[in-house]
Amino acid sequence: MKSKVRIIVSLFLISSLSVIILNSCTRCTRTTRYMANVPTYDHLNSIRAIAEVRGPQTLTEPRKIVTFNQYLLINEGNEGFHIIDNSNPANPVFKSFVFLGISNDIYVVDGFIYADRGPDLTVWDMSDPSNPTLKNTIHNVVNVSLIKGDSFPIRWEVKEIVEVDEDANCGSGRGIVFGVAEDGFSAGSSSAQNGTQAGSMSRITFVGDFLYVVDDNTLNAIDITNPSSPIVNSKTLISSGTETIFPYKEFLFLGNQFGMDIFNIGDNPRFPQFLSQFSHLRGCDPVVVKDDLAYVTLRSGRTCGPAEDALHVVSVKNITQPQLLMSYPMSEPNGLGISDSLLMICDGIAGLKTFDHRETFSISTNLYSTLSNMTTYDVILRENHAIISAKEGIFQYNFEDPSSPIELSTLFSK
Repeated sequence: MKSKVRIIVSLFLISSLSVIILNSCTRCTRTTRYMANVPTYDHLNSIRAIAEVRGPQTLTEPRKIVTFNQYLLINEGNEGFHIIDNSNPANPVFKSFVFLGISNDIYVVDGFIYADRGPDLTVWDMSDPSNPTLKNTIHNVVNVSLIKGDSFPIRWEVKEIVEVDEDANCGSGRGIVFGVAEDGFSAGSSSAQNGTQAGSMSRITFVGDFLYVVDDNTLNAIDITNPSSPIVNSKTLISSGTETIFPYKEFLFLGNQFGMDIFNIGDNPRFPQFLSQFSHLRGCDPVVVKDDLAYVTLRSGRTCGPAEDALHVVSVKNITQPQLLMSYPMSEPNGLGISDSLLMICDGIAGLKTFDHRETFSISTNLYSTLSNMTTYDVILRENHAIISAKEGIFQYNFEDPSSPIELSTLFSK
C-alpha cells in the first residue's frame, strides 16, 4: 500500500514539474508601454557656440530668481537670463537679456554673473547691465552625467515609449505591461551675501572664496578668489537626485529627492565633508535654515515621487543628528523664503502662503495671508519686500503688514 502512495506522489511531482517547465518555456511577443522624458541632443560644440547679449526682452517663462544690489536677474525658460534694474520695485526696468540656449541656474558675486550653459559654467561681467560681457567658460561643471559622447540634451519631452520583445519568456505573465519611467533635469538657496540673494530653488551658492554648485550627484567647490577665472577645486560625490543648496553658518544643506544632506565647509572649504542626512520618502524638497531649524518642503508628483505634500520642520541643533519636529500638510509646495518672523511657502496652485514661524509647533495656525492669484514657484524675501516667481510672471509685494500685503509691481509672462 505504501509503495502505491509513493508512485502516485512521484507521478504528481513529475506532472507538476512538467507543467512548470512548459510554462517557463512559453515564448510570446511582449509589448511594454511607459511614459518617459525623452531627450533631444545637440552637439556640445553647437551648445558652446551660443552666447548672445540681446536688448530687453518680454518675459515669457520665469523660473529661478537672484537679486544683486538693486538688480533682479530672472532665469527665462531655461534659455538664459534677464537683467532688470529693480531700484524702484514699483517700476522695474529691463536692461538686457543673455541668451544661452540652455541655462537653468544663475548666481552673482561682486558683479560677476555665473550661469550654466549645458554642462558648462559661464562667467559674465555685469559692470554694464545693458551689455554684460562674457569673461570665461568652465567646461563640464554641471549635469556632466547627462553628456552622451559629444552631445548634451537640450530639451525633454514626455512621450510614450513602446518596446516590443518578439521572443519574450512570458510564462504566466501578461503580454502587455504599462509603467512610468522618469528622467530629466532636476528641478534646482535663500542666502544674502555681498548684496546677493537667491531663491531656495538655486543649485549655486557662495561662501567665503568659494562658489558651491550642485548637480544630480556632484558637489563642486569652485575657487573664485579671482572672480573672472574660477578654478574647480574639488568634486564631491553626493546623493543622487540633489536639487538645491543652502548655506547656513559653516554648513551646506543640500536638498535631494530622498532627504537633506548636510556638509561641513568650516574645517576645509575646498573639500566639503559629509556630516549627516535627514531622510524621507522620495519627493522634491528645497530647504531653508534659520536659528538651527531647517524648513523643508516635500512635493509629490510624476517627477518627484510618492512623498506627501508637506512642510517639514527639522531641528539641526545637533548637526550630526537632524530630528523631525513637525510636519504640516501643503497643497503643492515649491520654494521657500524666510526672515526673522516670516516663513513664505510657494504652494504651487494654492499660491503664496505667509506664516509666522516663531512658534515651531503651531506654524499652520499662524497663517498671515495667502496670495492665491498665482501658481508660485520660488520667492526671495528681503526684509519686508517679497519677489515671487510664478507661472504667470514675477510679482513684487510689500509685506510690512504681512496680513495685508501690498502689490508693488507685476511683470507678466502670460
